[in-house]
Amino acid sequence: MFDLGLGSSVSSVTPLVMPKDIEAVENSKISTFELTPGNFSTDYDGALRDAFLRMLRRTGKKAVSYHIPFSRQDDFSDPDEKFRKAAVSRFRALLHEAFRFDCRIIVLHPSTELDASDDRTVRSAACLDLHSGTAA
Repeated sequence: MFDLGLGSSVSSVTPLVMPKDIEAVENSKISTFELTPGNFSTDYDGALRDAFLRMLRRTGKKAVSYHIPFSRQDDFSDPDEKFRKAAVSRFRALLHEAFRFDCRIIVLHPSTELDASDDRTVRSAACLDLHSGTAA
């Protein structure tokens, strides 16, 4: 899939990607990266994403993984249909972002923190709805 080399989460280098960070990443020995939605949270017009993509293509470096956030708004196992549908919609949008960067690995937590009173069967069924294509 990719050559072995030094890898890093972009978040560990800089939580919020700015132009100077792209230049620093380009000049670093890091060859593979994990991205998260937060890396580009202020990139409203897509210019930083485009610049990061150009840097990857120019250097042969790779964004190999994309880490989906872990919060209630991302919990597509939520038994509350309103929250689940919103999470599925957000998940699909984030998948498009991951594919835009050609990330081949998606890190996903299908549920928020375990609650001892939680009905795991209901949450598992909600996840299966996503898999079967019946969700949102």
